[in-house]
Amino acid sequence: MRTTLRALVLSSTLATAACGGDADPPPPPGDAAADASGDATDAALDAALDAALDAPRKPMPNLVPLVIGGDEPWLSEIPADIRTGYGFRAPRIETRVFSAGACEVQEGCTLPGSRRLLRFTLATPNRGDADLYLGSPTMAMRAADQFEFSPCHRHYHLRGYADYRLVNGEGREVARGHKQSFCIEDTNQDPNAPTDPATGERRNANLDRSEAYVCSNQGLHAGWLDAYGQHLECQYIDITGVAPGRYRIRATINSDRVLEESDYTDNVTELEVEVPAATGNPPPATPLDACNTSMTGMDRECGWTTEPDPRTCTAGATVTVGCNPSCEGGAGSRCEGNPVVRVCPSTRPCAQGAAGCVPSLPYCTAAESIARNDDSCGNQCSQVTFVCPPSGFYRLLTASFSAGEAYTCRFPFAM
Repeated sequence: MRTTLRALVLSSTLATAACGGDADPPPPPGDAAADASGDATDAALDAALDAALDAPRKPMPNLVPLVIGGDEPWLSEIPADIRTGYGFRAPRIETRVFSAGACEVQEGCTLPGSRRLLRFTLATPNRGDADLYLGSPTMAMRAADQFEFSPCHRHYHLRGYADYRLVNGEGREVARGHKQSFCIEDTNQDPNAPTDPATGERRNANLDRSEAYVCSNQGLHAGWLDAYGQHLECQYIDITGVAPGRYRIRATINSDRVLEESDYTDNVTELEVEVPAATGNPPPATPLDACNTSMTGMDRECGWTTEPDPRTCTAGATVTVGCNPSCEGGAGSRCEGNPVVRVCPSTRPCAQGAAGCVPSLPYCTAAESIARNDDSCGNQCSQVTFVCPPSGFYRLLTASFSAGEAYTCRFPFAM
């Protein structure tokens, strides 16, 4: 390394002399002055080299992609409402029908018709020692092609930030997603962020949420991560026609190096997945999908109905909610049939067209729920008590105990 740097300094010195600089021409060979001049040149080169080696390195961001498998131990350090709202779970396969005018077709994510999609969540922590700052996508003097407005997500994305592909065991591509544009923002602290040598703590560990980057002012603080949940439009690879077998999701970020980083060698990640054979009767992709077989119970993952918007509560407070008139505080509620209730952690709802807001999932699985209930107060109507999540928002899901049966569960109260 020192020899290389010395050669660079020497070539720079010789170039300066050749271009009419102040450097004196070398004396004739064998002259004593030549030896003295050579010694002086060596000393100057060594001094310049020492200064270059001792100069502090410029702090820079370092973006590292992670395809979420759902069983990573560090996920337990992500708050439950963030894990649920941003889809920190294993990849899943769903079948959807797209019209020719669907925004995901218009954006080139898929094709019209019935398509099979492999959905997954991508997290990108900044593990460098400097923040990544992009600012407002519409600021003056910005290159016109750096950002694009996404009609699906209704905000601006950094163009071509991520590239998704499905490869087989030999590394051969069997399905290509697309160049996915991103809104880069602070989703949550990175549980695996390196510590700052000066403080011994994770960088920006005490960052206030009001200082976090959002889609209208984009960036990613060192020590934080950006997450693109699998429920979002275009966050998938179209695997229509792919044969069953084991494959790897390959995600590459910043492949064109439009963002300056300290290390580009860690910009590719892979996750092994199993693609089952397609069937004519695909299983429900989410708890809100209809059950395709006879199913019962409050832990099944199909046949649920969600409310249009999350409800509010005081973080840490005890909340009781239900549709059982027989329970204390149940006056005005209404219950018919045999309903079941599931309480999901949620996040603040997005206003129509609001910039910088990523909508949370309108559902959760039984394992992700805060609480659930079948019967209460001596009958088949439901009521449940739980602790309000840190976000101050929760969402209620209802269903009949037996999928497909009629029921009514009205929630006029929350205590």
